[in-house]
Amino acid sequence: GERFRPFIEKDDELYVFVTDICRSLKVTYDSTVTVHGIDLYRFTPPKEVFDNGNINPENKGFCVTGPNKVCLPSGLLDVNPCKGGARAPPFVASTPHFYLGDPLLYQLFNLVPNKEKHATFIDIEPNTGLAMQGHKRLQLNFAIPRSLNIKNILLNVNTSDVLFIPSFSTDEFAKISEEDADDFKKSVLLPLRVAKVMPYVMIGLGALLLIIAVIIVIVCRSNRRKTTSGANGECMCIE
Repeated sequence: GERFRPFIEKDDELYVFVTDICRSLKVTYDSTVTVHGIDLYRFTPPKEVFDNGNINPENKGFCVTGPNKVCLPSGLLDVNPCKGGARAPPFVASTPHFYLGDPLLYQLFNLVPNKEKHATFIDIEPNTGLAMQGHKRLQLNFAIPRSLNIKNILLNVNTSDVLFIPSFSTDEFAKISEEDADDFKKSVLLPLRVAKVMPYVMIGLGALLLIIAVIIVIVCRSNRRKTTSGANGECMCIE
């Protein structure tokens, strides 16, 4: 499975390369979930990842459609340049139901984007950086000019003149098995928890030994004083 650096923090920004769309996606912390008794950090792409280059300048490099390098509406990605160029079908990629995309895209087809059903995410064990659960969700859309002049598809395109029709979507899912999760808890999490507790145990034992030592010193001094006082008070009789 996917592996990141260990000791992941909630404010980290991670990157995942998605071969289907030929680009890296930034993912950020969303929530903490539990899988088979293991706490995982859920990371998912934020909205700015899907904004087009006119809204988010960091995505300007993905405006590659046609000779004029047109920016498609937010939520769409032209994958033709990395999937065969002019020989490839005029498909553009998006999340299912255009989740986090331009509202006009899903309103046209009366679609209802839903985070639980349509978001891509990866659940990471923060101590080790191991990905233990994830959904990769993708939708391919066929670009059809409103004029129905197929030759103009994704060439001298004006995005307002093109319909992006959802064709099909995929949902790739992976999850750690319960058996592997049990092995992980025994071999990794248990030693980590013991290691985290040990300093406090050692401090507690040290404090206890210090208290015992102080008590012993006090008792010894008290006994010594009693012994000295008794010796000074003795009387000897001489006949």
